[in-house]
Amino acid sequence: MYKPEFKVPARAYRLLENITEIKEQIRASAVKVPWVPSLVKDAMARAAWGSTAIEGCTLSLEAVKGLMEGKQAL
Repeated sequence: MYKPEFKVPARAYRLLENITEIKEQIRASAVKVPWVPSLVKDAMARAAWGSTAIEGCTLSLEAVKGLMEGKQAL
């Protein structure tokens, strides 16, 4: 089995520890942002629209959003 010889600098370990601490602080914060769910829905709609557009689907972004809400596509 191949075992490359390299060393991770101590600075990289410290930076990773800092990132982990900040990430946990963000997750533990009690602040609720009311517009995040709408951003998530919009991102999902745009991803679906872009993906299907590549495949030749001619639906508009608004039509894709409507489908996600359970509306009939025209």
